[in-house]
Amino acid sequence: NPLFAQRVCPGNNGMFISTLLINGKVRGTWHRVIKKDRLLITLEPFEALSSAEREAVLVTAQNYGAYWGLPVSIV
Repeated sequence: NPLFAQRVCPGNNGMFISTLLINGKVRGTWHRVIKKDRLLITLEPFEALSSAEREAVLVTAQNYGAYWGLPVSIV
């Protein structure tokens, strides 16, 4: 969606923000902060996510945390 292009690629300079994809569609952005005892993931969806979408994001985030060997908190 062109309305969200600046949120995914601010400045239109080719530097993309980490993008939240759900079912092959860009639904928002996210970023992570690695702490010594947990992985914090901040979601910035473009529109409200359904409970099923949030659950899918949570499962994926937990898998990502397992890769780092850290529990995950989503904010």
